[in-house]
Amino acid sequence: MGDSKGYIDSNWYLSHYTDVGQSGMDPAAHYIAYGRKEGRFPNRSAWIEARLGDEEFDPEWYLNYYPDVASAGWNAVEHYIGPGRGEKRFPTYAAWAAAQPAPDAANLIVQAPLSGAETPSQPASGGDAPPALKPIPIEAQVRFPLGPDFLKKLTNINQSCPKVSIVILSYMRPDLVENLLNSIFVFTTGYEFEIIVVNNGSPHGKHVIGDVYRNYISEIDLRKNRYIGDAYNIGVEKCRGEYVILMNNDIVVQPGWMEALIQPLEEDHTIGATGPKFLYPNGLLQEAGALIDATGNSIQLGKRNKADAAEFCELREVDYCTGATIAIRRRHYIELLGYSWFWAPGYFEDADLCFLLRERGLKTIYTPEAVVYHLESFTMSETPPVARMADVVGANRLKFVKRWSSMLKEGPKQLKSVDAEQNLGTFCNAINIDTAEGRKFGFFLPYEIFPGGGEKYLLSLAKEFSALGRVFLITDGDESVLRMISVMKELAIGKFDFCHVTYERARSIHFDKFFLLGNEIFPQIPALGEISYYICQFPFDTPHEVLSKRYDNGNHLTYQSYLAYSEYTKKHISIRASMWGYKPVIHVINPTIEVVGLGEVKKQDWVLGVGRFFAGGHNKRHDKMIEAFSYLEKHGHLNRSEGEISCHLQLAGAAYTDQIHRDYLQELRDMAVGKAVSFNLNLTREELSTLYQKSKVYWHAAGWGVDEKHQPEKAEHFGLSLLEAMSAGCVPVVIAIGGPQELIKHGINGFLVGSTHELAEWTARILNQWEQPTMKKIRDQAFETALRYDNSTLRGRMEAVIGSH
Repeated sequence: MGDSKGYIDSNWYLSHYTDVGQSGMDPAAHYIAYGRKEGRFPNRSAWIEARLGDEEFDPEWYLNYYPDVASAGWNAVEHYIGPGRGEKRFPTYAAWAAAQPAPDAANLIVQAPLSGAETPSQPASGGDAPPALKPIPIEAQVRFPLGPDFLKKLTNINQSCPKVSIVILSYMRPDLVENLLNSIFVFTTGYEFEIIVVNNGSPHGKHVIGDVYRNYISEIDLRKNRYIGDAYNIGVEKCRGEYVILMNNDIVVQPGWMEALIQPLEEDHTIGATGPKFLYPNGLLQEAGALIDATGNSIQLGKRNKADAAEFCELREVDYCTGATIAIRRRHYIELLGYSWFWAPGYFEDADLCFLLRERGLKTIYTPEAVVYHLESFTMSETPPVARMADVVGANRLKFVKRWSSMLKEGPKQLKSVDAEQNLGTFCNAINIDTAEGRKFGFFLPYEIFPGGGEKYLLSLAKEFSALGRVFLITDGDESVLRMISVMKELAIGKFDFCHVTYERARSIHFDKFFLLGNEIFPQIPALGEISYYICQFPFDTPHEVLSKRYDNGNHLTYQSYLAYSEYTKKHISIRASMWGYKPVIHVINPTIEVVGLGEVKKQDWVLGVGRFFAGGHNKRHDKMIEAFSYLEKHGHLNRSEGEISCHLQLAGAAYTDQIHRDYLQELRDMAVGKAVSFNLNLTREELSTLYQKSKVYWHAAGWGVDEKHQPEKAEHFGLSLLEAMSAGCVPVVIAIGGPQELIKHGINGFLVGSTHELAEWTARILNQWEQPTMKKIRDQAFETALRYDNSTLRGRMEAVIGSH
């Protein structure tokens, strides 16, 4: 019984064969005596192997092609050998392709209309689809004589003042977009509308929509894939309509669809969003709205039932409607900050938006008279590949449950209606601010925006300058303003007005003062202001040829001075600059924090570490914290009663979407198996504040084991989260390297350590002596230190260095 087929998995055996558990027999004894003879399987692997036989199965393709399986939390192969086969699902792409009828002209010749219009067929204008892309099923292709004469008769297209804005998200599939446009042009009546197509970072030349459509749509070509949320946000920000309909490109609409979606929103102010009846191309029902259970699993109502069944032909309130087609007032979408970056790369952003509406007393309604065909999974499966998408879906499901647990338990019937008009958020002043007079201040964020220290520093400065003139937030390319405002909210930066412009546009604006954020010793662009400052977060290692080119261009000479976070950073800027014979003027303006406060919650025996989960560079060394915590659990000598949980490690931070960073996070999860370690990802400001207030000890490990002389960039440059923890009554225990040494005085307001053993030993001492006067004095000193860096002190720090004019 040493191989995988013979190994007896007792837990699986008992859960799979419930009669064995009822009999009281030991599972191994039962299998040896009876199970083998009865054809039972000793473990899950043997069961799966027997059920699959010689059939090929591709779990990654299966979960991508059937997103409902992933969102429901199923294991791919167990779903297929369970309900999947009975539902006639395909195990691999090859099996799916083999089952498709062979259409003419590379699947792009229109074969038959969905609604019976008798018109001649015509090739779509986008050209042949690449062989690797899924073909549009014949029954989902729309045909009609498309030409200038037909389109000129479409009187309800209004690109200047529409009632409804349609935002279509697409990647690499102009043929799908054209098929959707055909159906919209034929089957849409009742409202004037505009169409905005967002090309979500398709490779150059891979998303060319036919010329015949160009005068009737607006296109936004994003230079990189922004995933689902940000791409839709950018589209909505360009909309002019009172109502917005978000659509995937793999949709085909039917007559009366728009009226059915928009009329309920017009007639009932308590309705926040509407969704259609989704059909499969074969006519079966795909979704009649959706519910979410207490574990975060999605239930698509009516799935694979007959579309005309009476119970699915009534308007009803639901938890959410799939974002493949959903209608909402544009004002509400903007005020709620749209689809959150929290869910990138995808899944649960639509449910989250509907729950945000519901939190404010606005219902989500399934409207059966709005009928659309949905090819399902074309949009996600044709986006840039995301490895282990099932892991992403599973992680987002858990985040959704954590964020909305109380509402999931209460259900819609028990929610108290609120005055939505009064309580919706107001973080929307950046939208539609165009021209600006008076003094102008430019702030350039050249990196993708996350709630991190660099963003907080630059945006905090921008807020202070907003009282003196017009602030311009500059990005290198496409960026959702809603994402920017959402990040500001998470960073506790108060509301202020600003204009968002790209770098290309900013080059034509003369700024009174200009600030650039960067990670290299020489700035990447020349200054754009009368007076300009280069905020060098740290002079990270950069290829010599890159620095040499910048040095030769003289960009650094156009800036009056450099700004540094700390004396530590200033020292290393000076060292790196001197290697090039350059001596910049460097001012230190320390970052500031929003003081968390002690709160009224009871402190737990929690150890907290806060920092973004990313690989390489100056990552926060969560691995060393887990290692130290393991030592603390085994050798910490904590004073505990028998059976009492000793302590808990809480790791909190933003999770990056790129694969290398998700791999790093998974490695940490694997390290933490069997330990009292929790991962708190992408927390709201309120959730993070609660963690600070409940924790007794704060760990900071960035720079662990680093030789400062040779790798100074890997140490912490200042320590914002460290100060925030101190402001919530935590005692800090930090690695004695880098910027935190400017903040922590050993034994006075915290502890500086040099090894995992010291980290664990000082932590045990803090927890064991928590109520003693000496430890209380250290807590008080830590709190007083944090108060000196309160946000209210930023203006004074700023004016002392760069003035107020």
